[in-house]
Amino acid sequence: MLSKKTIQQLENSPISSYGDISDICVIFLKNLNIKEDTGFFQIYKFGGWLPVSQYAPLYPLGEIMNNLDKGWGLEGLENCGEKTQLLKRFIRMDSMEGQGSFYYDIKNDFVYDCNWGEEEAMISGEKEPSFVSSYDFFNWYYDDSI
Repeated sequence: MLSKKTIQQLENSPISSYGDISDICVIFLKNLNIKEDTGFFQIYKFGGWLPVSQYAPLYPLGEIMNNLDKGWGLEGLENCGEKTQLLKRFIRMDSMEGQGSFYYDIKNDFVYDCNWGEEEAMISGEKEPSFVSSYDFFNWYYDDSI
């Protein structure tokens, strides 16, 4: 469940569309097989930009949709035999510019914090998730007391 603090951050942000459910976003999330009882679904069903925190800004759903459509998120994995699984199972949630990125695991509702080059270990299951639920991730992400 999203913490009260996380919901307040989302509701009080001038760039957030939190609270205005977008039918097209719900359809897109369901087409990706993202479960409705996950934090990822509960945050992204509103579309729009997400408020920033002390960490790297997260992609809005429109950018995630565009990246998946173009096959972006596979940089450095050209020789990875499981490239397709990365596109079907893992969603890159932010830019790799800082040499790392957050990935959402659709199948298990995990979130991984991957440094450049750790994607194959994530795909194969050798890398442990950083967060065992997307609710845990978003509550951590928006906790400004850290």
